[in-house]
Amino acid sequence: MSTTEGEYFFNKGQIIINGILGGSIEPGETVEEAAKREVYEESGLTVENIKLFNIYSGEEQHYTYPNGDEVYCINIVFITKNFQGDIRVDDEESRELKFFDIDNLPDDVTPLCIPIMRDLKKNIFAGG
Repeated sequence: MSTTEGEYFFNKGQIIINGILGGSIEPGETVEEAAKREVYEESGLTVENIKLFNIYSGEEQHYTYPNGDEVYCINIVFITKNFQGDIRVDDEESRELKFFDIDNLPDDVTPLCIPIMRDLKKNIFAGG
């Protein structure tokens, strides 16, 4: 999620140190429904008017869990400026939730998010 000032919402979770909100699609859900549900479950925020930004896969989406398991993720990224509610931590997947300026992201962003942030900065906030 972004604000008009170019800030992005990050989730400081238990496994992924700093990453965008997200999760799995439940049976019968569309990817849009899953995105809205996951944002609400993890943050307490309701989002509307989400727009597909990009789909990420391949080598830049390789991840090794602390236990050594390796996966290649597929990240379907939506953006919106239309959100409301009070930010809350869910105590299961998150320890801290906050907005960061696109030019001042935390140093410990998960590698899976780096290409996403790079493309958002280039394509959404270019020159701004």
